[in-house]
Amino acid sequence: MRQGETSAAGGSIPKKTGNEAETPLPQGSGVSFAPGGFALGGFWRYNNRKDRNSGGKPCGTARPLRNLPKKEVLCVKIVLILAACAVLLFLLTALAIRPAADAGEKMRRFCGRRYAHRGLHDAAAGIPENSLTAFRRAVEAGYGIELDLHLTTDGQLAVFHDDTLDRVCGVSGRVEEKSYDELLECRLLGTEERIPLFSQVLEIVGGRIPLIIEVKYQKNYVALCAAMMEELKDYAGEYCVESFHPLVIRWMQKNHPEIARGLLADRYVTGETGMRHNSLPTWLSQEILYNWLLKPDFIAYNYLTAEKTRLLALSRRLWHTPCVAWTVRQQEKEPLALARFDAVIFEGYRPETHFEPQRTEDNASLGSAPV
Repeated sequence: MRQGETSAAGGSIPKKTGNEAETPLPQGSGVSFAPGGFALGGFWRYNNRKDRNSGGKPCGTARPLRNLPKKEVLCVKIVLILAACAVLLFLLTALAIRPAADAGEKMRRFCGRRYAHRGLHDAAAGIPENSLTAFRRAVEAGYGIELDLHLTTDGQLAVFHDDTLDRVCGVSGRVEEKSYDELLECRLLGTEERIPLFSQVLEIVGGRIPLIIEVKYQKNYVALCAAMMEELKDYAGEYCVESFHPLVIRWMQKNHPEIARGLLADRYVTGETGMRHNSLPTWLSQEILYNWLLKPDFIAYNYLTAEKTRLLALSRRLWHTPCVAWTVRQQEKEPLALARFDAVIFEGYRPETHFEPQRTEDNASLGSAPV
């Protein structure tokens, strides 16, 4: 509105005669003030208009922050501090869940595939888990293989899942407390199959399909990892290493950074998994907050509980972290895993060997494999 024009309220703004002195600005504000404006730089409220009823004197007032009531000042400071803390917490969390810088490239050849959990076993047909027959069937079908390693007292690498022999072999004792000769006396699930050596499995696979090797954590994990890498030094096939224990992943990071390594995790809550652990280390693991230290190339997560882990979704969204789903045991539930993961570990059914990972804004991954 121009000076001298009538306002919508019926009043008018007086014309400037040219003889009126400019209203002085507050000292020390360091900013210019528009008529009726608000200067943020000095927290001033200032009105440069002339009031007709005040003899031409300025009707506005200057109000610095220091003149605000103490409660208002305190509230402003608290809000600013909380906002700064929230931003800092987000940045620290984002860095804590970041995988290795080259994770996508290292995992490219492993993604988009299905892996037979402990081989393509079928107990009803007399083909036990982690047996040479189960591994041979998986290779012939074109599936990748996920298997488990233990170190015996005589330094042999035994392919076996459980820590104890009770469930599969029907005898008591821990695997790591037995020699391999003692393990040969055991039979798998009442069949004639025996616990195989890692070298025997590698001979059957022959580099034809990729392997996911789970290192079972023991007190002698350093010797186990060293023996595994010694066995693999002349192996020409593709493989990656995973473990639930951060120390195993840390060892691989320090000694063989060129090998793709992954951290196994779960939410560890009573439910379909039947597991519960209450400790800071397991909480850090389930929230993938070890990433800042271990720099894994992938996360292998229980697909049934992954949806409840917000940081896993955030890691995929921010850093495109490759993720492997374990373990899908019913084909009708597989779409749940395919929607969020880049590779799937399965058992109990016969799916296609390959799939195309679904890439959405919330579920992006660098890894892919041709179908």
